[in-house]
Amino acid sequence: MTTSRPAITRRRALALVGAGAGVTALVAPLRAANPFRQDQAPARRDITVTAKNYGFSPDRIEVGRDERVRLTIEGHDQIHSFAIDEFRIARRIQPGTSAVIEFRADRTGSFTYYCNIGADPGCKAMRGTLVVTGK
Repeated sequence: MTTSRPAITRRRALALVGAGAGVTALVAPLRAANPFRQDQAPARRDITVTAKNYGFSPDRIEVGRDERVRLTIEGHDQIHSFAIDEFRIARRIQPGTSAVIEFRADRTGSFTYYCNIGADPGCKAMRGTLVVTGK
């Protein structure tokens, strides 16, 4: 069963539009003149990392400072993890699945990413480098 809404009369519609017109006239020039407006999200870098055969591919990732980064970690052969201590990232990946990690690279330098599964000696050798360069 549908309920019907009362029809908006033309007079009511014009009154609503007229009431907001004054505010719009004041705000519109401010939006156009403001160079610091953050209507759009900053660009995002999408990177896919594969974890298999006790290694990461690629084993080096380079991004710019303050860049938004979206890592998709794909697990293939067994359980792996992906960790970067400085960015407080630690995610476990099941075989045949992927995990998405998003963060802002807010500091420059070289940071090691690794598999933090300590029970498997091969996983302890899994390493890569995230390089965050200045703008």
